Amino acid sequence: MSSIRKRGETYQAQVRLSGGRASSATFKTKAEAQIWVRERAFTLAQLPKNRDERTTLGDIIERFVRDVIPLRQSGDIEALRLGVICRHPIASRRLAEISSSDLCSYRDQRLRQVKRNTLVREFGLLRTVVSTAIDEWGVAVDNPLKSFHIKREPDQRLRRLSLDELEQLISAECNNPYTKPMILLALETAMRLGELLSLKWSRVDLDRGFAELQKTKNGHGRMVPLTAAALSVLSNLERDGDVVFPVKPGTLKQSWVRLVKRAGINDLRFHDLRHEAISRLLEKGLTIPEAASVSGHKTASMLLRYAHPDPVKVRQKMMQ
Repeated sequence: MSSIRKRGETYQAQVRLSGGRASSATFKTKAEAQIWVRERAFTLAQLPKNRDERTTLGDIIERFVRDVIPLRQSGDIEALRLGVICRHPIASRRLAEISSSDLCSYRDQRLRQVKRNTLVREFGLLRTVVSTAIDEWGVAVDNPLKSFHIKREPDQRLRRLSLDELEQLISAECNNPYTKPMILLALETAMRLGELLSLKWSRVDLDRGFAELQKTKNGHGRMVPLTAAALSVLSNLERDGDVVFPVKPGTLKQSWVRLVKRAGINDLRFHDLRHEAISRLLEKGLTIPEAASVSGHKTASMLLRYAHPDPVKVRQKMMQ
């Protein structure tokens, strides 16, 4: 890959071969820069490639989990996703030998187990891992994921949680003491699962009625107003350290699946609670900017993807 950029009165030329460091030089004219780019690219192409033939996909995933995941906002959930890949035979393949056929085989197998959008997130994270290994750790291989893409399914889910279903969830047996409080708090605050799991008591002000999220999915913190119901949930929780919900994502997921099954509810995901919460905020009469300040959405279009007005309530308003 090559580029020529004008910097003031000079032209900066750069040439980079896949898996190698960039070579650059500065020239007075664009024509000189173009000649250098052609000659330099040809010279570099003749050099023997110092490819990393030993590093496996599992090797770089393990390093990413050890060194990078602790610094990321959704690290616990991402570690679970990478753990799935590590348990697959593709993890033992040398990175330099992974082909499109290997990736297609992994994709097809996973699509029999998970939704397409879940797999899209897995591959997005895997692409980050491989890019980090090449760009930051100096692993000299061609990126096998560079031209491999999976199309995301259109987000057309319109699942609302009925009051009867909520009562069934709360009434059903649950061995994890944090699952039901998390459900209730999610409905009252529209917090994402990762935000609930990262919530700290030191950032919760029960007197003023706010919870501060320092780092969220979009990279910005926010102050979440706490309703009377939310304050009640938090006030009744036992404190065990600074983390409000000291539970691992995997443990919570298992508890959620069991609870939904025992409640006899079909096709309900934890993330549906966020859709329900945002829909309720708008039904209460909050403006779009006000609702977005609670949910953390940057744009109205993103917020409205989560809003599913109850047609019965809409009709009632129209009849007034």
